[in-house]
Amino acid sequence: MKKRRSLCWRSAPHSQHGRICPGGYFAAYNPAGARLVFAEGNFVTNDRPDADDELGQLLGKFQALDEEQLYAELGASHFGETLGVRPSEFGRYLRTGRLWFEKHESEIRERLCSHERIVQLRASLDRDQATELATIVDILLSLYGQIPAAIVAIIITRRGLDRLCPDR
Repeated sequence: MKKRRSLCWRSAPHSQHGRICPGGYFAAYNPAGARLVFAEGNFVTNDRPDADDELGQLLGKFQALDEEQLYAELGASHFGETLGVRPSEFGRYLRTGRLWFEKHESEIRERLCSHERIVQLRASLDRDQATELATIVDILLSLYGQIPAAIVAIIITRRGLDRLCPDR
């Protein structure tokens, strides 16, 4: 049997299965087994809140961006930069990010839609965006690294897994 991992919130989500984490966070069991925990508005990659967690900080930062800004950040990361370094290059970064996503979309679809944890998550009646995001990031990290995985996971979560995997 797989070990259950949990997501933590300041207040209880719509779940009957959960517990209070240290620091007053609420943990709902994550059947998908994702490694991320939600704490103080940020995702962290271990079982306790950690302000120094780079991936958690990236996810928190990227969640505040709209889709165009996310594509621009993705494009900027292709050049080893961040959007804030050269704002005059926004259009170039935006085009590069969109092209990157389009180029990799079929690979992402193939990897995610057939993944056992995604199939289980889509079949679950009590799905939530935090669990979807955590699961998608966890799967994509080994393929693309932190920045692309975080951005792609946010885009897919906002659009919905059913849009990415409509026929599965």
